[in-house]
Amino acid sequence: MRLLLIACTLFLAGCSAFRPEPLVPEMPDQNQALAMSSWMMQGRIGIRQPDRNDSASMEWLQQGRAYRISLFGPVGQTVARLEGRSDFIEISLAGDDERYIADTPEQLMQHLMGWSLPVSHAVFWIRGLTDPDLPFTRLDGATGEVAFQQAGWEVRANRYQQVSDALLLPGRIRLTHDELGITLVIHNWEPLTTL
Repeated sequence: MRLLLIACTLFLAGCSAFRPEPLVPEMPDQNQALAMSSWMMQGRIGIRQPDRNDSASMEWLQQGRAYRISLFGPVGQTVARLEGRSDFIEISLAGDDERYIADTPEQLMQHLMGWSLPVSHAVFWIRGLTDPDLPFTRLDGATGEVAFQQAGWEVRANRYQQVSDALLLPGRIRLTHDELGITLVIHNWEPLTTL
């Protein structure tokens, strides 16, 4: 469970520059989503593997390039917290006095688990945007769904929520790669002013 929480937290720790391109320009929310570099998001994350399923509550606070991602257990206790900027990342785990530090989320994941996910893309994907630094392929999606393939992952964003008059953001993100599936169900988006 501990390694799974690390993987889950690091996967969400995208911290690259905020230069996404709109995937579906005709959607009214895309320009606002492009401009939003600071937010708080609360929801749940589920991870499905062939031999197990896990889930946790999640809170992601993004302030420019700095972020804090917290995962909570069934009774609200913090089980993992990841904090970082563009040049460094630190993770602390419940019941572990040691803090793990690295230059990038990918480096930390590789160090702790021996494998890594493309974590730096999640800051775009969670907003229903593609990472502008990588090629992508559009996929057919249901009505109201943004679907694409990028970095070997299939990303599907749907259940868009009206966050403000001009801003729609996904309420559900589904990420799949081989036999790994990650689902984010977002209960609340709150755009913030960068400090």
